[in-house]
Amino acid sequence: MRLFVAVDIDENLKPKILKLQEKFRLRGVKLVEPENLHFTLKFLGEQPEKNIYEIKHILEKISSMQSFEIKIAGVGAFPSEKFIRVLWLGSSGLELLMKKVQDSLSAVRKDEYEPQPHLTLARVSSHSNEIQNMLQSVKDVEIGTMKVNSFSLKSSSLTGKGPVYSDVKRIELKSQSFE
Repeated sequence: MRLFVAVDIDENLKPKILKLQEKFRLRGVKLVEPENLHFTLKFLGEQPEKNIYEIKHILEKISSMQSFEIKIAGVGAFPSEKFIRVLWLGSSGLELLMKKVQDSLSAVRKDEYEPQPHLTLARVSSHSNEIQNMLQSVKDVEIGTMKVNSFSLKSSSLTGKGPVYSDVKRIELKSQSFE
C-alpha cells in the first residue's frame, strides 16, 4: 500500500487556495484536484500490509501533542525556481509536528532530502517564462491561518484519472483547554 502522512486543509481556506491555483492554469501545468489538497508531513511510499499496524501505533504516540495554529503563506517550487517541477504553498507552524512524524517514522523510511512542510498546488511538465513570472507575482501570497486538530495516515491509489487518497488512520491531537 502506498502511504503518506498529511494534514488536511480547513475547508474554509480552500476557496482562496483554488483561486491561487487558477493563476497557474497554464500550458504544461497540472493542478492538484481540490479534494487532494493537503500538507505532506512524510511520504512513506509503498509499504507491506504487515507494516501498517506498526505505523499506526507509532503515529498514535504523537496524539499527546496539543492542537495548534499554522499560517499558510508563500509559494515556492521544487527542485528550484529555475527548474520548476512542483509548485507548492508553504506554511509556518507545522515544523514541530513534521519533525515528530519524521523522527518517529525514520526507521520505516529515511528521507533523501531535508523535508519542508508544503502543500502541492501543481505539477509542471514543461518549464516556461510564463510559469516563472506567475510564481514571482504570487510568491508572498498569504492565505490565512488554520487550527491543526489532527493529522492522517493516508493511502494513495494511482488511477488513470490521477491519485485517489483515503484515510487509513486519523490521529486527533489534544484540545487546548483554557482554564
